[in-house]
Amino acid sequence: VRGDKARQMLQKQHSDKFIVTFNEYGRMPPTFSDASFVAQQLLESEMPFTKGTIFYNRFKSVVAFQASQMGFISPGALSKADSLSVYDSVDASVLENYTEFSLAALVYGAMKDSAAAEQSSRMTAME
Repeated sequence: VRGDKARQMLQKQHSDKFIVTFNEYGRMPPTFSDASFVAQQLLESEMPFTKGTIFYNRFKSVVAFQASQMGFISPGALSKADSLSVYDSVDASVLENYTEFSLAALVYGAMKDSAAAEQSSRMTAME
């Protein structure tokens, strides 16, 4: 969960589902380094998971954004995928690197979309 407002709203009913929380993200434009840190924290958490969902605000227009979600899977779930047998030489390190980069890229995309929606809302409110 990113931010105090979202954490406070969700903590009452879903505190058992929190893996990590982040503050001070979003004050500056998001970077891939920020997204990599978030992805690494998720993957290194003690909570076992096979899949997850990223909820974020998707920029639609200057006056609107849409709540959206993106799914991701764990390295263990990816290694058990049936369609993976098509490839000849996929070892554990390749899968681990792929899932780490993939999750960081998904988080970065969500962060950029949310930042655009937030900036648009602020600019519209100032007019």
